[in-house]
Amino acid sequence: MNKQFTNVKFENFNIYPEIIKALKAKGIEYCTSVQTKSLQPMLEGRDIIAEAPTGTGKTFAYGIPLIMNADREKKDIQSLILAPTRELVQQIEAELAGLCTEIEGISLSSIFGGESLRKQIAELKHNPAILIATPGRLIDHMKRGHIQLDEIRSLVLDEADRMLDMGFIDDVRYILNRSNKNKQLALFTATLSREVLDISWVFQKNPVEVRVEAMHEDKPSIKEYYLVANGSERIEAIHDLLTETKAEKALVFVNMKQSADITARKLRDKGYRAEALQGDMRQRQRNKVMENFRSGSLQILVGTDVAARGLDIEEVDLVFNYDLPQDLENYIHRIGRTGRAGREGFAVSFIAPGEEENFELFCRKLRIAPERYSWKRPLKEEQFISKEKEEEVARRIRAKSKYLKRKPDPSPSSSAAARPGKTASSRQKKSKRSKHYSDNKKPRSKRPADQNKSSKSSGHAKINRKKGGKTKYRDF
Repeated sequence: MNKQFTNVKFENFNIYPEIIKALKAKGIEYCTSVQTKSLQPMLEGRDIIAEAPTGTGKTFAYGIPLIMNADREKKDIQSLILAPTRELVQQIEAELAGLCTEIEGISLSSIFGGESLRKQIAELKHNPAILIATPGRLIDHMKRGHIQLDEIRSLVLDEADRMLDMGFIDDVRYILNRSNKNKQLALFTATLSREVLDISWVFQKNPVEVRVEAMHEDKPSIKEYYLVANGSERIEAIHDLLTETKAEKALVFVNMKQSADITARKLRDKGYRAEALQGDMRQRQRNKVMENFRSGSLQILVGTDVAARGLDIEEVDLVFNYDLPQDLENYIHRIGRTGRAGREGFAVSFIAPGEEENFELFCRKLRIAPERYSWKRPLKEEQFISKEKEEEVARRIRAKSKYLKRKPDPSPSSSAAARPGKTASSRQKKSKRSKHYSDNKKPRSKRPADQNKSSKSSGHAKINRKKGGKTKYRDF
């Protein structure tokens, strides 16, 4: 049995046979720990706050109960799922839609930014039973009067810690305050941040607490390494590791949008099928990139931390932290993209030379102990000297040697030592010329002392008029 799962079957929870059939078609028969602990409280309609590592099956832990509790006769939004990113919204909709293929009367819909409002309004007119949305676009529809949350039965915050950390706390409060007061509220999170606990304290009623420890059997099997390399060496290291491990899919995480584009371009120059995924892209472009990566058309996806959450992509062999994340929690969510569904994953973090002590402190805070990866740095291009270059250097040395054949005077004077290359004869000629010039030089005539005195004492008045270049004086 796969160590990702417990010995509890989904059939133990009296789930629809159609859902059991859809799960078996995916090769799923047993529950994970978070599903085992969350399914029953969710089916009973109780509030719940569940903390579990990324990749442990939280989507089915709340998605199956929402489908089970939906009233097929009622034509209105009955359950709302909030997610922080567009990619996660689309992923949740795809996973839950796969469970509802043979269930009549239950429809799903999703709304998020970057898509046409007109198209989303048309979908909302079909009255989906379950709505998946990002907070910003949901509020836009609420203010336009397209969505009413007065009658919803359940509201789920998926990736709640990430959602609140991204600055959606005011939007979440706005939605919760304008929804049914008697609704079921479920918070699913990877970490229990202060903001998550505040939301739970204000809006939940006696919630059931579910916690799956990070060191539990549900933790993905990921081998963590670190590698000391500067910026120019990291692309070479990625190339060598991909070649060595024969990885088919890899994720490279950076901290800035510009870095994502630059890194993707460098990897393409190496011959890899690589694309960037960052926030400035249009939704159509993002969807195309994700579709190509899932299908295998792309080998490497370079993304920022926006892409770290909500990407449930199967068979990711390698995760590279090209830049160490600025937030400690993002490290867990980054490497959580690999090692899923019982597969063994690999994560490699790059650190700059001289940053070993800071990285050790980083690991101590996360309580991780990655191994140092022994990577042999390739010689730089300038370190290779070809035969042609050697001959060129020798030719230049021979050409320059003719200027070095002159020897200094055997008994140079002190000035000769100070000025190498000057001969004694040239210095003597120069001194004679200087002496001849000084002998023939006429002394400068001085003005009589009485002319330096003021006009009162000399008896002359200076006239500001020149004639023939000389100043005229007049007695008075």
